[in-house]
Amino acid sequence: MCPPGLHITLGIFYRIFSLLEEECHLLDLAIVEDSIDEGGVIGLLGWGHFVEDSKKAKQICDDLERWNNLLQCQNNYNSSIHFVG
Repeated sequence: MCPPGLHITLGIFYRIFSLLEEECHLLDLAIVEDSIDEGGVIGLLGWGHFVEDSKKAKQICDDLERWNNLLQCQNNYNSSIHFVG
């Protein structure tokens, strides 16, 4: 059995870690963007497509999260309606 305080603490720690991880990823992308020359190349490695694909993937994830939240709200609303008959 897990004490409630431990469960809450682990949840808070996980959320803070997730935010840190996301910010570090965004920092990596910013560094790569700044390092790209006119041809979209860093040294011999092509990173331009990586940055663009990462931006598209982030946008898709954000859209999916927004739709998921909307669907959860709709399900909560539908489950709270009780028809009297």
